[in-house]
Amino acid sequence: MVSTIYVCRHGLRANLDPPPTNIDGDVPLSAAGEEQAAELSAHLVKIQPAIQRIYSSPFYRCLQTCSPTSKRLGLPIHVEAGLGEYYYLERPTHPVPAQASVLKSSFPDIDLSYSSKVPVSEDGESREALRERVQKAMDTLIGQTSEDVILIATHAAIKIEIGHVLANLEVRAGTCSLDRYDLDPETNTWACVYSGDTSFLKNGEQMHWSFDMHAEAGSLEDEKSRSNARVKLLVPLDMSGLPVAPKTGDLEIADLKEETPLFKIGRQVYEGQWSRVVGTEIYTDRQGDYIGKTRDRITLQPVQTDVPKKTKLADRIKEIDEQRARDRMEL
Repeated sequence: MVSTIYVCRHGLRANLDPPPTNIDGDVPLSAAGEEQAAELSAHLVKIQPAIQRIYSSPFYRCLQTCSPTSKRLGLPIHVEAGLGEYYYLERPTHPVPAQASVLKSSFPDIDLSYSSKVPVSEDGESREALRERVQKAMDTLIGQTSEDVILIATHAAIKIEIGHVLANLEVRAGTCSLDRYDLDPETNTWACVYSGDTSFLKNGEQMHWSFDMHAEAGSLEDEKSRSNARVKLLVPLDMSGLPVAPKTGDLEIADLKEETPLFKIGRQVYEGQWSRVVGTEIYTDRQGDYIGKTRDRITLQPVQTDVPKKTKLADRIKEIDEQRARDRMEL
């Protein structure tokens, strides 16, 4: 009986490449997506409890994503249409994926003795119909599987809906992100152990998708909408360790993507250190209205106590980088 379920989304797509199956929208992984799949596989082959059975959407990118894990674990891939892509009702066309017998030539680990159980509408789906389909797919896979631990390779929308039907939870859905659900045998209910995990990916979370995004997940339209979007980042600055709290002043930030970003508040320069908080912190404004939530924070430490008023942050960063280089040479 199934007691642990791992769910992953496929890797980054190569939207400009011709579909290997000649089916609209059935694009392969990009080179970066293949790298993600390899990183995911390196994580999955060591994970405990160990995977015993693999189910995949019939779309090419999902099979590419789970294939490295299938090969390394010596497990066949069971192609289930009920895990396939979600298409809006309004979409001009609704692609139908290739049959497992056709895909077998590209993915020899496919088990042709398995017959897909859950059909998918060829006319698109409403959100409600999608949830019904995912509920039926999960009930079917759990009910028919004798192994304890399964891996499901699927798409963002299906991954999100699995979170809802199993644990009534909204999950993150970045490419190659991983969720885990464990069954409580006493209550016969599922609990989410973690969701949206990308700690094993070199570049972390990428291309997270949710239903409030109007573009099809991972499509060219999705990519374009992201490139034009403004990013809202909520990260608290922890100043509790400072000998003197900074006074009001203009804030300049540099190297925010680095492990030790730099901040200039007024005349003082600080070095930050990223850290992950336990759980999730929720923030409100002075009126108590919700602003957002975060799992990260930056702890500040002073770098220099007195920076001349006309000193530019870029100049100060150059001085700090040069000092860091000298320190490394002395080690």
